[in-house]
Amino acid sequence: MFQEWFDGGMVVRLDIFHWIHRFDAAIRTDAHSKYAMFKSALAGAVLAYIRTDLELLIEAVRAKDPDTFRSMSEQDVVRLYVTRDQLQHHVRRVTLGAQQTFRLIHLAIEELKGPAGQDQSGVTLFKTPAAIDEMWVGQQRHLECIQDPPGMNMYRVARTTTINGVDLPYYKSLRGSNSLEGFHKSLPHMIPGPHCAARPYQVYLISGIARWNCDRSSDAVFGGKGRHHRTYSAPLIHRLNARCQPLFGETVEENFRAPAEVDSNELLGLEYLFSQSTGESGPFSLEDIIHDGPGPDEEVVQPGQPTPDPEADEAYQSDGESHCEGDHVLDAILPHITLVTDETSSVN
Repeated sequence: MFQEWFDGGMVVRLDIFHWIHRFDAAIRTDAHSKYAMFKSALAGAVLAYIRTDLELLIEAVRAKDPDTFRSMSEQDVVRLYVTRDQLQHHVRRVTLGAQQTFRLIHLAIEELKGPAGQDQSGVTLFKTPAAIDEMWVGQQRHLECIQDPPGMNMYRVARTTTINGVDLPYYKSLRGSNSLEGFHKSLPHMIPGPHCAARPYQVYLISGIARWNCDRSSDAVFGGKGRHHRTYSAPLIHRLNARCQPLFGETVEENFRAPAEVDSNELLGLEYLFSQSTGESGPFSLEDIIHDGPGPDEEVVQPGQPTPDPEADEAYQSDGESHCEGDHVLDAILPHITLVTDETSSVN
C-alpha cells in the first residue's frame, strides 16, 4: 500500500516516546523514587542537545542580570534558571547513534539493577533483573529505527522570540508523533459530556476533527499568520475570498485552501464502529437527527443541577491525571545531558 511512498524516499522511524514507554512493562511502578531517573537516563541516551543552541539560551538568561550570573557556571544556570519549556523550544536535539545509545542504556540498566535502583525501603525499580534483561534484549532491535535520518534537520523555526533582549529561534520538532499525541488528548474535549447519543456524538466528533485539521493547517504557517479569522466554515471563508478578490484585488485569507472534493467510502468515527460490530454501517445515519433527544424515562440534567457522580456509573471511569502521563518522558536531567556540535544526525 505504501510502496510508492517508500520508493519516493519516505523514511519511517519508530517514535522515541513510545519506545521509551515500552520499558514500563519491566518496571514495578511509576511511583518508584528511581523511575524519573531511569526515564531521564533513557532520554539522555537517545537524544543530545546542540551546544550552540544551549549557549545562546544561557546567554539570554544571563542577560537579565549580568553581574549576578557572571560568576555562575553554565551548569548552575541550566539547573536553576532554564525552564523545561525553554529547553524544549529553544534548544534542538539530535540522536546519538545506535552504538552510543546501546552503551549508555546498558550502563544505566546494569547500575539500576543493583543497590542504586532501590528506594529507601529497599524496593527495586525493576520487577526482576530477568524482566528488564528480557525487555532490553527485545528493544535492542529497534535502536537503528529510532535514530534520525542522517543529514536531515528535524526542526523548523516557527518564529523568533526575545528573552532579555536576546533573539532566540522558537523551534518546533518534526520528530515523533506530537501531533498525534495532541489529537488523542483533544478527542475527549470534542464531546461535551460523558453521556451522548450516537448521532450527536458523530456530529461532535466530525466537527472537532474539522476544527483540529484547520488549526494544524494554520499553525504550519510561519509567524502564526495562518488564519486571520476564527471561523471554521470552509464554504464561508471561500465565499469571502471569492468576493474580496474582485472588489479589493486581494483575498482576506491568503493561506486558505478550499477542501478538495474527493469521493471516498472511508468510514469515520461511529460509522466505522457500527460496521465493525454489525458488519455494515447502513443502519447508522445522520438523517432525522433533529428528532434525537432524551426519552421520557431518560435522565436529563438541567442547568444549575449538580452533575451526576461518575463513580456511580460503572461504564464511565476515567483517570483525571492520565493526560499528564508521559509529558516529561523525553526530558533528561542535567547529569544525563549530552552536548554535540552537529545540527543533524551523522550516524545511523
